[in-house]
Amino acid sequence: NNLQACFKPNYSFFGNSSMYYGFELEISCGNEINFNYLYKSLIEKDLLKGNKVILKNDGSIRGNCCVEIVTAPHGRKEINDLVSELFTIFKGFQSGAKGHNMGGMHIHCSLAPLSSKHILNLIRFMFNDSNTAEFNKVAQRSCAEYAAFNIDRVFNQQELLDFISGETKKIKNSNRYSAINFTDNTVEFRIFNSSLRDDRILKNLDFVEACLNFVKNKSFSKDFEVFRKFVLNNSRKYKYLKSYIQYSNEE
Repeated sequence: NNLQACFKPNYSFFGNSSMYYGFELEISCGNEINFNYLYKSLIEKDLLKGNKVILKNDGSIRGNCCVEIVTAPHGRKEINDLVSELFTIFKGFQSGAKGHNMGGMHIHCSLAPLSSKHILNLIRFMFNDSNTAEFNKVAQRSCAEYAAFNIDRVFNQQELLDFISGETKKIKNSNRYSAINFTDNTVEFRIFNSSLRDDRILKNLDFVEACLNFVKNKSFSKDFEVFRKFVLNNSRKYKYLKSYIQYSNEE
């Protein structure tokens, strides 16, 4: 059976990296045949072993026989390999299974490698109102209900000021339904549409990795156009993302 929504497993870490990624992918299997096929395939590929992948209930997903696919933390190479394995399963679904517009994809990444300056840069970039339309293009959805770009809604103003001044070393959301959500150990990017396509899942991972590197870069700016140039200058590294941000609004 599907695991309960509140289930919190003990995760292993896969790969040897300073930055780990994990995701939650909300999909509709469409029918019990597809759900049973998914579950059987995960067993056959040993992906349930060690909680590498778990399945959870989520009542917010649209459709029938819905499930949230949750991964353990992986290095970037390892998470790419996992996406490939999942995609081979998705290709075997019968008609009715769908990800796009059924739910979201949330990506968690390690918080520890980010300094206070990097975190503030990330907040400035993600909550710059001028960037929201571009983020929606990359995310392939606009979802204010579950991933708000309104900084006043998701951060306590005094706590944010204390973090900026250095009085506190941790930042936490007052509302997790935010474009980015800070937990004790991770930063969660919540903006993305779900998908059963590997290129779109990898595009989302590219975006998160690019953001994390951009906020550390000497070229950092809260302006999306500077981010666009950063990605295109590193297009071999972010090959799945580049086609979504290749053209500016004027072109």
